[in-house]
Amino acid sequence: EIYYTKREALPLNEIGLPLRKLSKEVELRHGNAALETSRGCPWNRCTFCSRANFFKHGWFGYPIERVLRDFENLVEEGVHNVFIIDEDFLGGGLERAQQIAKAIIARGLAGKVRFAIDTSVASIMAGFDSEGNKKIARETLLLLKQAGLTRVFLGIESGSTTQLERYAKGIKPQDSVRVIELIREIGFHLDIDMVIFDPGVTLE
Repeated sequence: EIYYTKREALPLNEIGLPLRKLSKEVELRHGNAALETSRGCPWNRCTFCSRANFFKHGWFGYPIERVLRDFENLVEEGVHNVFIIDEDFLGGGLERAQQIAKAIIARGLAGKVRFAIDTSVASIMAGFDSEGNKKIARETLLLLKQAGLTRVFLGIESGSTTQLERYAKGIKPQDSVRVIELIREIGFHLDIDMVIFDPGVTLE
């Protein structure tokens, strides 16, 4: 007889810190240490996403204190470059991102470690008001830059309205343009994720 155990997401506050003894060796071999501050995606509706079924419960964040201790452990091991592997680092909201940035600065970690993040256009657009004012988004990204953020991987997927609708991205091409302009204005290295072709694409 086969028994099936119901799949449940493990509470992130019950997960211990990773061992970091080999992280410096990874960096010396031209790699980046990976750090996780959250799991899942607050949007979780993109039609092409293979993780939507895996993270059915949406977005989960690690306690900020745990995130800070992981940063401290990496610094103690002599690591200088970190890739934050969250599906969407800003998925927990810009206020949480500001809290993490301020804590990194307050603990004297800024300048000791550089990090890269993955995020979405929608998460940054949450910092724009209805009139297009980007004050909150800009303040958040500037704080993160001060904390050590140098590189942003941005999921745009397409500049085509019809493609974005097929992918259920919940954004418009002009949203991507505004976010790209802000990221470049602040001076981050920008990498853009695109889906060039799909079965519905035509030459027109």
